[in-house]
Amino acid sequence: RSTILGRGLLALQLKCGAEDLADGARININNLKERPREYHHLFPENLLEDAGLAQEQIYRAMNCALISWRTNRTISDKDPVRYLKERADNATLGESELVRRLQTHLIPIASLSVGYDGLGSDERKQKIIADYQSFLQARADLLLKAVRLAGEGRSFQHTDIFVQQ
Repeated sequence: RSTILGRGLLALQLKCGAEDLADGARININNLKERPREYHHLFPENLLEDAGLAQEQIYRAMNCALISWRTNRTISDKDPVRYLKERADNATLGESELVRRLQTHLIPIASLSVGYDGLGSDERKQKIIADYQSFLQARADLLLKAVRLAGEGRSFQHTDIFVQQ
């Protein structure tokens, strides 16, 4: 959804050098229209719907990263970070590159490293909700650091935000 908050968070990510998660291409104001970009739900829509979350909780700007439409189709509805781990395991990306690309979007990778295999239905729903809330809080903390630096008029990169942790 296009909101002032969503656009503000996007601007912070662009300022931090956001890169496409698959091909590493830097996303900037000049190529937003040249190469179609889409918002990717870091916690997939279907996963959150199955846990019983409402649309307004699923479509939060903090749950999204701007990526190419092709990357978005490849990721599909896989559990958080599974797609990227698959790429890292297949030697397409190394672990450090995976972390770096997520950081360019101000995404806390530790909060995405979740799994739900082997859980019963109720336990799975509770864990998804708890993990999602923890992720949103961790990302909000990172975005707040970026907002403060921007508000002070300071120049910064994503590495400045993660160094402060």
